[in-house]
Amino acid sequence: MHLHCHTFQVLTPDGCPGPRKDTVIVLPMKTVAVKLVADSPASVWMLHCHNTYLQESGMMTSLNYVT
Repeated sequence: MHLHCHTFQVLTPDGCPGPRKDTVIVLPMKTVAVKLVADSPASVWMLHCHNTYLQESGMMTSLNYVT
């Protein structure tokens, strides 16, 4: 999954800080915990899979917030 114009810190399974990224692999039926500071001046950003066939099947949404 890729989040536009942000980076996030991937958290390890025990909750410790891991690497900072803007894209992370999420395996089928799994989750990945991240820490995100939503501080971009714009308020709507794409969150999507980079595989077009998966985007077409619904793996695309937006992250919306007010700063």
